[in-house]
Amino acid sequence: MSEDIETEPVKAKLNLAQASRKIWERVRPFLWLILIVFFIVLYGYLLLRINSFSSTKPSVLQISSDYKATTPPAINPSIVKQLNNLQNTSVSVKALFNSARSNPF
Repeated sequence: MSEDIETEPVKAKLNLAQASRKIWERVRPFLWLILIVFFIVLYGYLLLRINSFSSTKPSVLQISSDYKATTPPAINPSIVKQLNNLQNTSVSVKALFNSARSNPF
């Protein structure tokens, strides 16, 4: 009776190994098809997620909180005064400012 208890797990392991081998032999010819279907499903899911994220619009609360969080750039008044003086005195700097105004890019 003790021999039956010891051999039952071994038989179960053999049956499991044989069953998995049989399943692998049946699935192996279709492995390439399974992989292609898997990647198609994966790419389709990614495309749907990207589309859903790109088409969502921010809420009014998000816009207002982001707007409040931004601060306008602070420019030192002495630098502005110095640039204005330089622009008024130098012809080449005046031409540079005028060309930058007409074509900012």
